[in-house]
Amino acid sequence: NEFCIINEQKIAKKLNITEENLKEILLRLEKLEVLLYQASNSIPTITFLKPRLNLENIKLNHELYEKRKTIDYRNLKSMINYLNEQKKCRSNMLLEYFDEKNLVECKICDICIN
Repeated sequence: NEFCIINEQKIAKKLNITEENLKEILLRLEKLEVLLYQASNSIPTITFLKPRLNLENIKLNHELYEKRKTIDYRNLKSMINYLNEQKKCRSNMLLEYFDEKNLVECKICDICIN
């Protein structure tokens, strides 16, 4: 007894009727307990499967949040620099990011090839 997705526009076109007529027919079939009909909706919806916490019940450590934000911002800047870099070997950049050093270029990344 699961819902299946139908294309009302396509069905109406095949039956040579308007979408409104089709919806009326589907509602009548539902009243007759032939089927369950849930009208299409163009607005995306979600269903929370677990109760949500109220905002006042959420405890946030602002100091830890700011530290995490600073680290994430630094990581984001590193990614942007990696993408925008036009002269430095990509492998060396990755090694530097992880605090490793290698002075030899890889000769296989896009920078070394060009």
